[in-house]
Amino acid sequence: MKNLLVAGTAVLALSVMTAGLANAANGDCGQPQSNGSKPNTSDALYTLRAAVGALACPMWVCNVDNNGSINAGDALRILKFAVGQQGVVLDCPDEPTTTTTTTSSTTTLPAALTWTQIQEIFETTCAGPLCHTQGGNQGGMSDLDDYDKGYTETVNADSECVGTATDKRVLPGDADASFLIHKLEGTADCKSEVGSYQMPMLADPLDQEVIDGIRAWIEGGAPKN
Repeated sequence: MKNLLVAGTAVLALSVMTAGLANAANGDCGQPQSNGSKPNTSDALYTLRAAVGALACPMWVCNVDNNGSINAGDALRILKFAVGQQGVVLDCPDEPTTTTTTTSSTTTLPAALTWTQIQEIFETTCAGPLCHTQGGNQGGMSDLDDYDKGYTETVNADSECVGTATDKRVLPGDADASFLIHKLEGTADCKSEVGSYQMPMLADPLDQEVIDGIRAWIEGGAPKN
């Protein structure tokens, strides 16, 4: 114990040369302060200060005798190693490894409706006598009460906004370029009076879930299913 105290006093005397030490970096064993090929006296002083709680030092850097704690004995061992005393070795515990856990999120896409389902929705909401039937023909679109004719009137058919980014009522594979989606969501920008209205005009707007299902059908190629 006497030897440890003497060594501690000797190391403390080095503080005149090493005043203002920065916090420890996670360096090699016995080198909380220096970056050289081996520890030096500043590392011993740093370790002594860590032993009395004045500084923080990782166990795998300053616990050079691998006994589970940082104390004056570690500082003395670093000092002996630094001056080249024979038989002195440094034995730090291994640096703990960190495990990175990655999480993945799953995005649930809306289920695509079929043309059969969509045509039934249109027949109920859009094929009124003054709208999109043979007698209505609003915007040049009719026959939504008919499975086959309604498909022809819808998919790859010219919209009333020819020459715009949405000049097809349904452009298979591209819902954003399909005039139908903009009509259902109320985002159509057409110069004709009726062309800018949200559809269905004489009924409540379709639920967004239904519109998303139509959008997914278009993105999937708008099959006649």
